[in-house]
Amino acid sequence: MKLLLMISLLTSMITFDPLPSLPLQDDAQKAVRAQELLKQTRATLGCEKLKSLSFNGGYRQVMGEMEMAGEIEMEMLLPDSFYKAVTTSMMGAEITRVEAVNSETAWMDMRNSAPSGGAIMIRAANNNSTMDAQKAQEIVVRHEFARFLLGFIATAPASAQLEYSYAGIAEAPDGNADVIEVKGQLGFNAQLFLDQKTHLPLMLSYKARKPRVVTRMMSGGSPADVKKLTPEEIEKHAKEAREKAEAEPPVEYQLRFEDFSEEGGVKLPHRISKTIDGKITEEWDLKKFKINPSIKPNKFEKK
Repeated sequence: MKLLLMISLLTSMITFDPLPSLPLQDDAQKAVRAQELLKQTRATLGCEKLKSLSFNGGYRQVMGEMEMAGEIEMEMLLPDSFYKAVTTSMMGAEITRVEAVNSETAWMDMRNSAPSGGAIMIRAANNNSTMDAQKAQEIVVRHEFARFLLGFIATAPASAQLEYSYAGIAEAPDGNADVIEVKGQLGFNAQLFLDQKTHLPLMLSYKARKPRVVTRMMSGGSPADVKKLTPEEIEKHAKEAREKAEAEPPVEYQLRFEDFSEEGGVKLPHRISKTIDGKITEEWDLKKFKINPSIKPNKFEKK
């Protein structure tokens, strides 16, 4: 609890302070400066030798008063293939959430061992209500991986087609950070914070709506007692949850990258945390890394 409080306090103390000379710079100069800083960070990390990567570790998620613990596994075949699986336990059910990007395709899958009628699902809010659910889901997965990779090794999938611009300096009691504005297609927008002294990624910040949590609990003591929802009832509940989420304003998300140490000559963060609207919702405690392992391309295809 003490560690979580310290992380939360540090996050809240970061303030954005543009350089006085920034308004005199044109867009081309800002783009060049951003690329210089990113190149410096990648050299510090040593990630130019990184072709593939796998790791796993402990995972913790907080949703209001509920807390889930489990394991996270990720595999990457750079520059455009990623696979993440998170397995947690909640209310006696084991839930596995899989997200993957395979070059031009992206997908998400969820499996759980909940009793009949006890399904649990977490959905990221769709910021575009006119977009079909599958397309919105693909965009969410692509954006998630692009944000993660930016903070992890200061790069992004080539397919993301991101643009970078130097935005100024963020000041905090423990040091200053250069801020890079990152923009891309389909509403991608984020700020990447790079430590001025160490040149390591500190944090990535962006705005989005809060995720929706959808649950369906058992109403009786056995599967025979469970009231099954009709497709019409399921759609009604989903529509009501979607409308409620879309009515809420976007909030700030922050990904923090900490405890950098070398793995096979590459400096990588071993602790990652996510906050939503100032509250910690996820923590990754990464342990077993493999640098440039052999990964078959079909790992990233939806089975």
